[in-house]
Amino acid sequence: MRHRFGTRLCALGFGLAAVLASGILHAWPSEIVGTLSGHVAPVYGVAWRKDGKQLASASFDNTVRIWDVAKKAEIERLEGHSKLALAVAFSPTSDEILSGSLDNTARIWTPRDARPPVVVAAAKTPEKPAPSAAVAKAKAAEKPKADAKAKVAEKPKADAKAKAAEKPKADAKAKVAEKPKADAKGKAAEKGKGADPSKAAAKPAEAQKAVVPAGPRTLAGHTKQIYGVAWSPDGKVVATASGDGTARLWDPATAKELRQLKGHTGAVYAVAFSPRGDVVATAGEDKLVKYWNVADGKMLRQSAGHEAAVYAVVFSPDGTKAASGSMDHSIRLWNTQDGKAAGVLKGHPDEVYSISFSGDGKRLASAGYAGHVYVWDLAASKPVAEQKFGAGVMTYGVAFSPDGSTVAVAASDDKIYLMKP
Repeated sequence: MRHRFGTRLCALGFGLAAVLASGILHAWPSEIVGTLSGHVAPVYGVAWRKDGKQLASASFDNTVRIWDVAKKAEIERLEGHSKLALAVAFSPTSDEILSGSLDNTARIWTPRDARPPVVVAAAKTPEKPAPSAAVAKAKAAEKPKADAKAKVAEKPKADAKAKAAEKPKADAKAKVAEKPKADAKGKAAEKGKGADPSKAAAKPAEAQKAVVPAGPRTLAGHTKQIYGVAWSPDGKVVATASGDGTARLWDPATAKELRQLKGHTGAVYAVAFSPRGDVVATAGEDKLVKYWNVADGKMLRQSAGHEAAVYAVVFSPDGTKAASGSMDHSIRLWNTQDGKAAGVLKGHPDEVYSISFSGDGKRLASAGYAGHVYVWDLAASKPVAEQKFGAGVMTYGVAFSPDGSTVAVAASDDKIYLMKP
């Protein structure tokens, strides 16, 4: 049994042999409406932000990248994985991104434009350091004696005499003393080391506001590569699927493991949450789809029928069905309540690596190893759009946009293609 990662790196000849043996489905050719370029190695996974304005991608170049779909431009590059990035998912409740890697870790990233500005302490700003006692004295010196005399002059002698008449001479001298020397020092203290330090930092604070890079939260515990990642609908739990034979649930806020899902007899290639978030589905090398209770990690049921490893699993938007894609070239549909078969989509000319439901649940996009991408009409159980990429280009990931108008395709030629279904 070949592992999914090894399969994806094997020679293209196997995929072409599969095409010749199986025949090719025919549907209306789709239109490529955009290309996102920037990765320097094959793109393995793609995911849309909930508003459809941004895409995230995971690549063999070890990076996760964020893209502005309208501008077809890279927004940010997330670096930190030490080996190939294999999976990516946007949070449904925030702009955070979850990724999985060949380095056995998953990471949760906060994009730069979602980080709040942070004011760096004034003492750490070399161009305008916090005033010291010496600086305070220097500032005091900036107010020359003439200015001090001017302060005294503001109270003319006649007025001083009037004050003296109201109070004893000693008190008058005290008043005069308060104005030139004590008050001058007080003014200097206010600007320097004195009573209100916030005032000293007030001016430089504005210049010091900056978005401070926040390192990703690392989810560590798997002993082999992470093939699949997913967020719960409420964003409070994340799931990972690994070559170590387990899927795991994590608290994204603390990066702590909540529980392990054990039961597959080989690598776990994919993981997905139900729309209600109470069930997780996993797919694996053992040809099975399994369903788990999120609350306690217990297996609820399983779906059997594939004849080879299952590489992908997703829930329909209403949660009544699950779909799975396999190395056996088929896509199967399952009733989630009992795990029983609900249909099969046959004729894919290559191994099915990735699948994605449209938002209305009426269509399913699929990507195959040999570069075939299809959009299926589920009611008719046939493809209604197809795209065959160039010779030598393999397609690893596929994702419907939230509004169903575009399908993003992750390809081996280092690009993400935007396809009209």
